[in-house]
Amino acid sequence: MQRAHHYFINLPVQSSTATADWLIGLGFSELYPPVIPGSRVFTDGRLHLQLSPADRWRESLLLFTEQSLDSLAAELQQTGLQTAVQDNKVRVVAPGGLAVYWLHLHDYDIPLPDEAVESRCGSFYELSLEVADLQAARMFWQTLGFKKTMPEGDSSSWLSMSSPLLTIGLYKEGSCPHPFHSPAVTFFNADAAERLQQLRRQGIALAHSLPEDSAEPEEGILASPDGHHFFLFKAW
Repeated sequence: MQRAHHYFINLPVQSSTATADWLIGLGFSELYPPVIPGSRVFTDGRLHLQLSPADRWRESLLLFTEQSLDSLAAELQQTGLQTAVQDNKVRVVAPGGLAVYWLHLHDYDIPLPDEAVESRCGSFYELSLEVADLQAARMFWQTLGFKKTMPEGDSSSWLSMSSPLLTIGLYKEGSCPHPFHSPAVTFFNADAAERLQQLRRQGIALAHSLPEDSAEPEEGILASPDGHHFFLFKAW
């Protein structure tokens, strides 16, 4: 990754209130002050989710760097990536449509939690993306400094790409046997089934049970009021 020190996953929302209440119900806490005017930031101590107005923001990954944005933009352009510089942000767009923004760390007061408190979703593992061209997506993320970590051999359906800050999961369109609103926030836990039972007891509905129609699902998908997917999967 291009010298990033912090990251936010940005989720566009029609109204932050409903999704904010949903995140709080899952055990996330709001951080102050918000980094971007008009946005709200929530965390479980490790994962930072930014809720931003859908009419101004797209689903995106925000990276905060100490590197000069001009030099960063020049480096990205030299790789052949189409790079935009606007409003003190550098932007490229990944295959599949996720926007990746770099912001200068010293221009923002990044709110940090006092301590890590695991949400009811458990351990955040990756940001999962559904892509039409797996190899094109792999090359894009490699250009940004991510390295393939799984699987050990070749795969025609999925890849894990990791950096010191974040893991990106790439999945060929149509290869996953469940609904997939990309990007999805993915959690892996050994006790996934127990967590799902607890969420249901607390009145938090599953958008999809895995297996489908199971009375006691082993895995599940939560959907925010704006339709963003949270995958709660069993750890391997």
